[in-house]
Amino acid sequence: MGTREIVLSAVVPAVVSVVVLLIASVALGRAQRAESEEAASSRRGPVALGALFVLLLAGGVVLGSYAWQSEVSLWEQSVTHRVPAMALAALAVGLAGVLTPVRRSAIGLGVLAAAGGWFVGWAVLSGLHASLIGETERWAWIGGVGVIAGVQAWAMARGAQVLPGWRGPGLVWLVVGAGALGATAGLANAPLVLFPIAAAAFGLAVTGLLRRDADLLAGTTPAIAVMILGVLSLSHWFGDRERWVMFGLLSAGPVAIGTAALLAGKPTWARLVVAGVVSLGLVGAQAAVSVPALIEASSGSGEEDYYDY
Repeated sequence: MGTREIVLSAVVPAVVSVVVLLIASVALGRAQRAESEEAASSRRGPVALGALFVLLLAGGVVLGSYAWQSEVSLWEQSVTHRVPAMALAALAVGLAGVLTPVRRSAIGLGVLAAAGGWFVGWAVLSGLHASLIGETERWAWIGGVGVIAGVQAWAMARGAQVLPGWRGPGLVWLVVGAGALGATAGLANAPLVLFPIAAAAFGLAVTGLLRRDADLLAGTTPAIAVMILGVLSLSHWFGDRERWVMFGLLSAGPVAIGTAALLAGKPTWARLVVAGVVSLGLVGAQAAVSVPALIEASSGSGEEDYYDY
């Protein structure tokens, strides 16, 4: 990853997300004060911000894919070129989660994420030759990817319900950012896809400083989970070798955010600390293993390991 790739995948999505979401939040706040039905306007605000977040997430992923491959292809024979198609799947389930009554049901969001997870699992695993994986195992793994995505979306939604304002998005930002570094163990360019998700979450966290009592992640977690599982699937099966520990730790990180919801009656800060320690501990352990190799490769030695990506 050079300067160009980092700017396009991280800096630009972060700046755009902060600017767009802050402007939208301020505009929605003014509209709310101008309306007589404050409750109705208050409900529309988080929905609009959630829809914008999903759009920024998907757009940033496509931009990161372009930074990686200097082209945008929806469905190439090369599986690593299918990231924009995964972004469209994340956009579809994300908008469905935000703009429908499903946004109020963590279980419903999990079902949406499972459907998107099955798609990205199929997009990746369909590219494996029959000599590498049998059909039964292939479809079992596709089903497993969908289930994991569903559990992630459900857990993040439950955690975000009790971590209002900047807290839920802030925790997602840190977990996905650390997960991006951890995923380099299997795929060197994993950050180019995951950094835009972290950047959008950062923009939402900044916006949360203005809307401290709102669940800004409501309905959006399927989009996050689908892209995380798409990248993990690429990193696991299309890296230099299968990475079981990486897949397990980075899958469990977003799930651990849901621990916040288990601390009923505890102060919000206590829920945030516990969920943060557990989730960041999981993804941080993998990142700690991966970052030294990434630094070594970036400095020039070990360049052959990263050339094909």
